[in-house]
Amino acid sequence: MAKTTGQMLARLKTLISESGRNYYERISLAAALLDDKVWVAAEFSGDAYKAAETLEVQYFHDLCSMWSLWDFLGVYRKFPDEQDWRRHEYHLGKLLDLCRPAPEPRRPRTVIKKADHEAIVQRAKELEYQVGKEIREKTQFKTEADRLRDEVVALREENTRLKGRIEELERLLDRKYGKVGVT
Repeated sequence: MAKTTGQMLARLKTLISESGRNYYERISLAAALLDDKVWVAAEFSGDAYKAAETLEVQYFHDLCSMWSLWDFLGVYRKFPDEQDWRRHEYHLGKLLDLCRPAPEPRRPRTVIKKADHEAIVQRAKELEYQVGKEIREKTQFKTEADRLRDEVVALREENTRLKGRIEELERLLDRKYGKVGVT
């Protein structure tokens, strides 16, 4: 006996409801397994990524052609209660969309006249030239400052040497003429 259209639609509704509950249960079991540190350590040397990859290949091959197990686990982490899944009719695509950040709004396109554009380009070139000029001047000032700093060091050394020479000459004069003082 052939099924009626109403019976086939009712059966489809039942199957989709059952498959949704099945998705939820499979994903919640995978999350629990990956949270079991002892199991992950014993079976995968503590490598949760390898454990998830194995679960994905063995138990989610029918779903993971569209999304990865990590995507589903993200949904489960955000919506751990089955009633949230039921409210969204176990629709994985909708649940995944709810977990993704909202796209940033596009900035409105700004329209400018060609003359305005050319003026902006010209101003940019002028500013670029000015910045280059200031960089060159700064480099020149730095070079000059370095030269003057070296000259100051040399003059201080010379000054110290000359002071020492003056003291030596004063000692010689004191010995030759005594403390009388020479004018």
